[in-house]
Amino acid sequence: MTAMRTSKWTAFLLSACVPGAGQLAARSWTCLPWFAAAGLLAAAWGYAEKILGSSAAWLFPLQLGAGMALCLLSAEHAKRLLEVRPKNGRSCVVTASACRSKSSGRKLDIEISLDVARSAADAWNLISDLPRFLTIDPFHDRVTLMRDRPEVGVDLVLSHNAFGRRFLRFGKIIAWREGNGYTFSDLSPRGPKQGFPHVFMINIEPQPTVESTSPITRLTIHVRGRWTSRLVPVCLGRLWVWLVVREHARLLRKGI
Repeated sequence: MTAMRTSKWTAFLLSACVPGAGQLAARSWTCLPWFAAAGLLAAAWGYAEKILGSSAAWLFPLQLGAGMALCLLSAEHAKRLLEVRPKNGRSCVVTASACRSKSSGRKLDIEISLDVARSAADAWNLISDLPRFLTIDPFHDRVTLMRDRPEVGVDLVLSHNAFGRRFLRFGKIIAWREGNGYTFSDLSPRGPKQGFPHVFMINIEPQPTVESTSPITRLTIHVRGRWTSRLVPVCLGRLWVWLVVREHARLLRKGI
């Protein structure tokens, strides 16, 4: 019987509470230095309180800030231990990804591009495996196609996991260009005008290379949508989406 794999967000939350706990859940020896760091930090604060006494009012905010920083660093490290990795163990990305924003007002338009050391045919095989490729994403946990094969009009169920909170969004394949790319929507169950409606436009394009070098294919992902929240200012919404897309680019560099 196969043991259940720990979720990256479970590891994140565990280490956010106790540095090293997420690494332990991921079965990594790196839990030891994190446990040691937490113990040393606690001992240092105890010694400082003993020496300075209650007169140092600035000590508590410093303790709180240092403890939060350690927890967040440990949590991010634990999460990264459980992220998707290439099947052969090595990334085929040959250049650092570019992440460009053309957003304006409530309209968001951000592009990721990176070059991979694969032929166009191999790159297509990679991106056309939707259940795997679309989960190389900060929040997509599982992608389910409502038909056996992807094509225009096929509905998608997009299971999300954000900081341990699971929820469903729904989409549809809007365009399917065999061997070149596709477009699909990612919409809130409340309706197409609620909850940040957006689309992903995924394309591949062979790049010119010298005959003696390996083939290079450029992978481009456009994220286009609209910030609909009235509670969160547009500027913060655009910053949040840009940071999420940057994280998506990092995961692609690591996972393909």
